[in-house]
Amino acid sequence: MRSRTVLFILSLQLNLLVTTEVQGCEMGYKSVKGKCVDEDECTDWDSGLACGSNAKCLNTNGSYYCECHPGFTSTTKDDRFTPPGQCIDINECTVNGNSCCVNAKCINTIGSYRCECNPGYTISDWSHYSGIHCEDIDECNVMAGICGVGGNCSNVEGIYSCHCNPGYSNYGNNQAQCSDIDECTVTAGICGVGGTCSNQEGSYSCLCKHGYSNYGNKQTQCSDIDECNVTAGKCGVGGTCSNQEGSYSCLCKHGYSNYGNKQAQCSDIDECTVTAGLCGVGGICINQNGSYSCLCKHGYSNYGNKQAQCSDIDECTVTAGKCGVGGTCSNQEGSYSCLCKHGYSNYGNKQAQCSVLNCDQFKADKTAGQAVSRLDALLSVMENSCLALGNSTEGAMTGEVLLKSVTKEMDGLMSLSLLGNSREVSGFLGTVESAMRLIGPQLKNNHTRMDTEHTEAELAVRRGQTPPTGQISLANQNAQLETNWETVTGNGSYPGFAVAGLITYKNLESSVNNSFQDLKDTSTDTATDTASFSEPRYQIGSKVVTALVSNPETNNLDQPVLLTFKHLKVKAESAEMNYTCVFWEDGRDQNGGGAWSKRGCTKVLSNSTHTQCSCQHLSSFAVLMALYPMEHTFALNLLTWVGLSVSLVCLLLCILTFWLCRAIKGTRTTIHLHLCVCLFIADLVFLSGISQTQNKGGCGLVAGLLHFFFLGSFSWMLLEGVQLYRMLMLVFNSAIRLVFSSISDRKCFYMDQLRNVFSWLPYIEGLTS
Repeated sequence: MRSRTVLFILSLQLNLLVTTEVQGCEMGYKSVKGKCVDEDECTDWDSGLACGSNAKCLNTNGSYYCECHPGFTSTTKDDRFTPPGQCIDINECTVNGNSCCVNAKCINTIGSYRCECNPGYTISDWSHYSGIHCEDIDECNVMAGICGVGGNCSNVEGIYSCHCNPGYSNYGNNQAQCSDIDECTVTAGICGVGGTCSNQEGSYSCLCKHGYSNYGNKQTQCSDIDECNVTAGKCGVGGTCSNQEGSYSCLCKHGYSNYGNKQAQCSDIDECTVTAGLCGVGGICINQNGSYSCLCKHGYSNYGNKQAQCSDIDECTVTAGKCGVGGTCSNQEGSYSCLCKHGYSNYGNKQAQCSVLNCDQFKADKTAGQAVSRLDALLSVMENSCLALGNSTEGAMTGEVLLKSVTKEMDGLMSLSLLGNSREVSGFLGTVESAMRLIGPQLKNNHTRMDTEHTEAELAVRRGQTPPTGQISLANQNAQLETNWETVTGNGSYPGFAVAGLITYKNLESSVNNSFQDLKDTSTDTATDTASFSEPRYQIGSKVVTALVSNPETNNLDQPVLLTFKHLKVKAESAEMNYTCVFWEDGRDQNGGGAWSKRGCTKVLSNSTHTQCSCQHLSSFAVLMALYPMEHTFALNLLTWVGLSVSLVCLLLCILTFWLCRAIKGTRTTIHLHLCVCLFIADLVFLSGISQTQNKGGCGLVAGLLHFFFLGSFSWMLLEGVQLYRMLMLVFNSAIRLVFSSISDRKCFYMDQLRNVFSWLPYIEGLTS
């Protein structure tokens, strides 16, 4: 193509040269009417022939030149050229590197070029000068669902990629849609032997069979559940769990069963219900977890084998001397009985040892004095009851009837106040104590109380094969006994019963209010300082009580008993009085009577209403008031003597004056004379006899004289007041007559005074005592 163009241009130039030479005009001119004029090569010639199709022809005088169109360049490298130069296409894509933007590619055309955006880019702007501008296409936004439901589109410069979710795949083509992966097909046994795989869109799940689990993670293989570890006590307390693939089984221990269901808990077998009479007639079957035990009734035993039948115990063979020396043992089914010999008794308790009866203790005391007849009646009742009790062929009174009979005889003794001396009191108290010890075991009830006019009795009884233990308290409104059953039974042989009693005598204190010869004052029984006191006098301060137990050895107890007494009068301890705990000591063995003694008894505490005593033995007890006469100091005695002596001297002078001075005699002086005489005698009696307290009769006489003469003094002072009033009224009213003249009759006055004295005398003895 290019060679043809060159040849064409050369032919044209040759033609012009020929024409020029023929016509005679220079090249670039032509002859017009004989003149050489400029030839417009650009017009006359086909412009395509002058410069070619890719150039623009520009005429000049006598010539022309060519300029290449935009997008072309001359072969001469000049902007203006003439043939044979020609315009050739400029490859802008090569000459200027890349005339397009970085995200576009350049495509050369004839005389120009064009830019096309790279894949993933689009034209965002265009200008004549700068050309096009390509920007990235966000395929993720432009094309919805470009990666499919299982993919996530990620735009990058000029491209995009699909990231597949778990369970989806585009199989290596990142610009392909993500499709579901069928894991159940792709991976064999993905759920394990215990699971069934179920494909789901983008996922899968494992459905576990019974006995298997993936523990909530549906995409985990199903593994065996170890039911034995997962669930504590799966088989119960009586079973052993054994895990198996997809299951488990319970192996039951002895005494338990799941009754053929290997996966059921092992429950206890109630042997007592399943097997009737499992423990025998003498046993009680007690079901236990996995076992049972036989509780033998009294008189039966399985000899330590708790699951063996209970058989009868032959107590007569097992325990030698079961009924004591006075009894014969007879074995029975589940029990035994004691048959007592004559003179022995088990007090109606057929399983208690036979104890010897000492009925001689109820023999009458022929030296008991005036109370012997009534006391003999009481002794006779007890002796007959004792003998009947020791004769197994004859019936005896019941304990309740005997107690009522004895308290009746006791009331008869105390109501007549027949206990006049200490020997009679000792006999009475000893008989009551022995009687209650005999009555106690015969009482049916464990606790018996009897309250009569003169006696209040309370007895507690415990029976059994073993001695009772624990605390015991017996009380009434006047006293309380506190001890324990160990003290009641003692350390000797246990006879099958234990008795404790508290007997309160409501009016016995008058019979024992003078038996204080064995008492000596000690400072250990009072908190009051008695160092300055003389020997005290005693009075009964509480009701007399008898405390007794079935233990025959009570002279020296292992543990002391506590006795609380209510005072006869509400009175607190002071410097002149304190309370003392005493017991009645029987002195008949020493040919005496009996008296109060402190031996073995101490005071624990005391207030105005009650005193508590602790004693190491048992007997009859009471609380005494120890009265201490106050010893005055020497200064007080001296002051009394001096004062009264001066008073006596002055009174004697007054008496002599009023008696001997006739000039001043009158009614007033007569009254003064008698007043001085009464005061003189009263002071003289007080000075000489106030300390004479040893003799009770003399003390009463002194008290009577003091009352009489001080009362006479007050009477004469009253008369003097009346006389003064009378004298005053006569001064202002002479018509007033003497209305009190009869009062001066001294004989009547002294008779009145004597009557007053005799009316006070019954109280003087009580005051001085």
